[in-house]
Amino acid sequence: MLLVQRSDAAGYPPTLNQANLLAEAGLRVTLLDGGAAPGALSSLHRDVRLVRPLLDGGISQTVAFVRATRAWMRDSGSRVCIAYDSAACAIVGSTAFAGRKILHFHEPPNDFSKAWTWRTRWRHACYDALSTRAARSADVVSMPDSHRAAVFHRENALRTAPVVIENYARRMETLPQGRLKAELVARGIEARHIVLFQGSVALNYHADDIVRSMPHWPQRSVMVFAGPVEPSLRRVLETIAADNGLLDRVVFLGRIAYPDVLGYTVDADLALTFVKPVSFGFTYSAGASNKRFEAMACGVPQITNAVPGAADLVEGRGVGACIDDATPERIGHAVRRLLEDEPARLAMSAAARRHHLAELNYDARFAWLKNRILAWSSGAR
Repeated sequence: MLLVQRSDAAGYPPTLNQANLLAEAGLRVTLLDGGAAPGALSSLHRDVRLVRPLLDGGISQTVAFVRATRAWMRDSGSRVCIAYDSAACAIVGSTAFAGRKILHFHEPPNDFSKAWTWRTRWRHACYDALSTRAARSADVVSMPDSHRAAVFHRENALRTAPVVIENYARRMETLPQGRLKAELVARGIEARHIVLFQGSVALNYHADDIVRSMPHWPQRSVMVFAGPVEPSLRRVLETIAADNGLLDRVVFLGRIAYPDVLGYTVDADLALTFVKPVSFGFTYSAGASNKRFEAMACGVPQITNAVPGAADLVEGRGVGACIDDATPERIGHAVRRLLEDEPARLAMSAAARRHHLAELNYDARFAWLKNRILAWSSGAR
């Protein structure tokens, strides 16, 4: 079967999870993506074939990717094709294909970033219009958040409601060996408590408010940012920390390869999973935030803010705390309250692991669609 994603799949755990689960089920899986780096991805199952037709930038990239996708859809003999972002959904949806089409929208269509240039906005508007139209005739449409799915279904008159497949982590029976504590020791940092943010570091995730909240934390608590950060933003965060005399308590690990991420998560005492509701996609992100579910998989309590669905997910299941307004003061007091209450954290940790193993894992959530794909692919393994 064929999986298509216009962006680099290395940064999208749900794509990797689906590819791996389908390969583990015995299907011949080809993943066609827009990554520019040669070689295999260590996070992919050894039997997944990775095809990367693009080498450099420019408008020719779009043409090359369209041609490559259509050629694979025509010639690969696949009976099922899954597309994962608006660009891939637009291409797959508008290409004749004898098999079944599944459109999985990582992000909701028409959710533009204010930072995009007019050219990028125009290109994405075209993708979104084509992918939305294609969704009306797709065999399955899926999304990672129930609120997004409900709105998309209502506004676009889909034949059936989208399948919701949240961005859970793969089921993890045994916790990975911790890496973060050793990393801090190697850097000469002594920490009584480790607070973690993982993923791309940005103002839209309250990175500045997190650092401003640190004067309220218990002494010898360390803030670790595990993910890529723009140099300009890092300087801003370091300046905030320095102004509060806390520069030695803020650690930037940079980008971590996805197979290694949970080894860092598991060593944290507390995870921060805030998101600013600056757009439709950010507002309706309860099921789409990888970091929330990775913390749960590792049994790490978390503090998040009250975007729709987050309170039920986090406080409703007893796996963390949810604050209404993520100001520095409220973040700081919430962090202090949990770090000073070890029994509460232990109870949250146990609840997180229990929910992860029982139902909040990708293996369980993807099972229905995987079984449909296996039935459609019968005889084509």
